[in-house]
Amino acid sequence: MRFKVAIVDKDNLYLQRLARVFSEKYADNMDLYSFSSLEAFENRSVTARFDLVMYGEGIIAVEDIPNGQHAMYLVAQADIDKVEGVSAICKYQKHEILFKKIVSYCIDQDNTNYIKKNVMGNACKVVLVSGANGGAGATTVASAIARYHAQNGKKVLYVSFEKNPATSLFFTSDGDATFSDVIYMLKSKKSNIISRLENIVQKDETGVYFFKQCKTIFDMEELTQDDKRSLIEEICSFGEYDYLVIDDVISCNKEGFAICDYADYIVLISDGSRPSELKLDQISTVIGIWDEEKDARFRPKTKVFYNGNTERLAMTDEQFVVMGESPRFDHMTEREVSEKVAELGFFQQLA
Repeated sequence: MRFKVAIVDKDNLYLQRLARVFSEKYADNMDLYSFSSLEAFENRSVTARFDLVMYGEGIIAVEDIPNGQHAMYLVAQADIDKVEGVSAICKYQKHEILFKKIVSYCIDQDNTNYIKKNVMGNACKVVLVSGANGGAGATTVASAIARYHAQNGKKVLYVSFEKNPATSLFFTSDGDATFSDVIYMLKSKKSNIISRLENIVQKDETGVYFFKQCKTIFDMEELTQDDKRSLIEEICSFGEYDYLVIDDVISCNKEGFAICDYADYIVLISDGSRPSELKLDQISTVIGIWDEEKDARFRPKTKVFYNGNTERLAMTDEQFVVMGESPRFDHMTEREVSEKVAELGFFQQLA
């Protein structure tokens, strides 16, 4: 996770030294922008939202700090941690300590699931695949994405959160454990979840790891958003998988926001029909609201894949990046179609 941090301070020499050290030591973790005056900051060319704005003493009064801005003061005294209720940090300390304090503040203030998942350098990428409408082929594409990365040497876990999943049409194994066992384990709140998961997960001959679908569809009704969160966090923190591919429906509520927040990539599936495109337009509106009101940054990580129909409306190109499209494959099993879609080569964009 990279943080965008702005520092506004009259001490140009201090700004130059700090910018040089941070660019040398922490360029992979932080983009640091320095401004010598409040006017220069307000007239900046960088329009992206900052995770933190640090003001030097005498730059701006507390009551003039914009609403919603994550801000703190840079002070000269080491024993001051607040200025009129606003957090403060001593500017004169070792750069590694200053860096850690800034990152810690950013995490606390912008405590999204994405940051929590990635701040410790977790390499597991979460790909959320969701159909614009029923029958668009989300499971086919999700399984193809998992298959593609497994074929390219990555360790991939496929998980379906759909109420009535069709996992058995795409992945098979001889094991008896199912996702019902996962749900039971999550409900029981037992420790060592990840070690228990390893006894439940199955491996398809293509190399994709997966959970067999529940013994009955009633079991899926017991799965809550908290259960999903716990499972995703356990899998990501385990560090064993390169990719976690999630097949789920994006609902226009806090549950939908949470699942999108965890994702590194959101792949929306459309069959190109007018109803499907209408649903994409509705999803685009919701994502736009989330991005504006919650600064979610969902749109940049969202792509559209057209499945089984190359005739589509043009409006999607203006809303999302179109990563590719698949022709219709007739007279094939679901598994065979998934294999064909994986061979198209579009999913390298999810690297």
